[in-house]
Amino acid sequence: MTRQLADIRTDVEVVYSDKFDLDASGTPKRKTVTASNPTARAQVGRRWMQVTEDATSNINTEAEAQRLADAAIADLSVSPLIVTMTVDPHPGLELADLVLVLPDGVRLDTAQRLAVQELEHQCATDGTARMKLVLRGQPSTSLREWLERDSRPGIAPSAAFTGPAAPQEVRAVPTVNGCVVTWTPATTGPAWDEYEVHASRTPVFKPSEATFQGRASATRFPLSELRPGATYYCRVVGRDVSGNLGAPSAEVSVTTGYVTPATLQPAVAFGESPPNPDFEAHSFEELPPDAWTMGTGLWGAHAQVTADAYTGARAVRLVASGTRLDSQAMIARPGDRYSVDALARASQVGTAFSVQLVWYGGAFNVLGTVSTTKVLPTSDWAPFTGFHNAPAGTRYVQVRLLAQVTQGAPWVYVDSVRLERIGGLVEPWAVIRTGQISDLENGWVAWDAANWPLGFYKNSDNEVSARGLIRSGTVGYVNAYRFPVGYRASSNRILSLPTSHGFAMGQLNVDGGLQVFSMPTGAAWVSLDGVRFRAEG
Repeated sequence: MTRQLADIRTDVEVVYSDKFDLDASGTPKRKTVTASNPTARAQVGRRWMQVTEDATSNINTEAEAQRLADAAIADLSVSPLIVTMTVDPHPGLELADLVLVLPDGVRLDTAQRLAVQELEHQCATDGTARMKLVLRGQPSTSLREWLERDSRPGIAPSAAFTGPAAPQEVRAVPTVNGCVVTWTPATTGPAWDEYEVHASRTPVFKPSEATFQGRASATRFPLSELRPGATYYCRVVGRDVSGNLGAPSAEVSVTTGYVTPATLQPAVAFGESPPNPDFEAHSFEELPPDAWTMGTGLWGAHAQVTADAYTGARAVRLVASGTRLDSQAMIARPGDRYSVDALARASQVGTAFSVQLVWYGGAFNVLGTVSTTKVLPTSDWAPFTGFHNAPAGTRYVQVRLLAQVTQGAPWVYVDSVRLERIGGLVEPWAVIRTGQISDLENGWVAWDAANWPLGFYKNSDNEVSARGLIRSGTVGYVNAYRFPVGYRASSNRILSLPTSHGFAMGQLNVDGGLQVFSMPTGAAWVSLDGVRFRAEG
């Protein structure tokens, strides 16, 4: 009779996937339960085993895993009793039958019900038949099954779950409102099945459900719907086929991009100056409105967004302590004339406010600063208007809003800031021909085409003006000249035209015809400088 200690287990750990507790990616979390027999451990020491269920196992709840651990302890924590005996042959005895072995007072104190594990028939030369039995106590038939489940037998402490090694060469390339994260799988450790991508606004973060962005079955993952212009920190974590998470990768930082002209060309033109003039775009509460920066003072303390606005939903207010808010620099051309316009008011009488234009050269060197300053009212919004010429060498211009230092540090409210180039494009003079091919009719010719050239143009207000001197034509209701289509009035007009001896009378018809129907006696020429009308035909 013997007792085997090699297969005894005093502590059992079961690893399983809990279908009721999912991680950020929707995968059941890997968990453990334990069962132990303190009495057996006191007798033989700690003898531990781990049973690991696959991620697809039907043992996928805590209760089921605990029952499995308890069953293992019940079977394995008691040293199995093995009895070998030789008896008379019993033809009906088979393997796995139960045999009741009675006590003999020496080896057994009580009766034992044992299972037949081995059965051997013996026959001596003298014809005597005998039967050798190997009988085993608890567990009689399940020991092999338990040992096959034992993934890590021994007395060492439980090993932590180990997924794939940390991904290498992680990179993040910015895109508009997002980024693209790429990486290289580790060359050692367990094979990966998929990856989790995590991102946070906080550096040195630990991947969690709050930072989870998505799962990838490749080594590239695009992130979208992030805040533009914000810095994010990214990490990648591998997962093996059993669902075990590996070590997170090193952290990389990326600043997401904005929409730029290059992103939208050629369909979009940018003509507003400065960008975000009414402060409606305010992407980050901790920063000034988009395209504006603090020149002097702190945002939130000395400058704030307010709903007390002149236009739209937002304006800004500045503490009158030298606080300055600067626009984004814009392209400007030397020699051009600009108008700057804003609306402002104050919370205290006697508060001064300035709208400044700063001219920059090609290296962003300051070429000069011009200001429009006014003492603000407290009730109505006061308009600020200034007209300034860009100096030689100008490449850029910037608008600055400056709340002058005022006793009591009141608030200055500002809204609707505009900067525009005055004049714009001007149409050149169109020539009225007077040579061999002449546009004049009925005997009219140029008085002195070299010094008083004939022509006309239309300005940005759609107003047509003519110039030059004519002479010697037919006076009456016949055309001296006919304006082309696009330069004609919508109704007939009577015009007063200067001459060398007073004024002549002219008529402009809707078909574009210009007639001189009355002329002072002795007049040598008629001036077309008096021809001005709105073009509507």
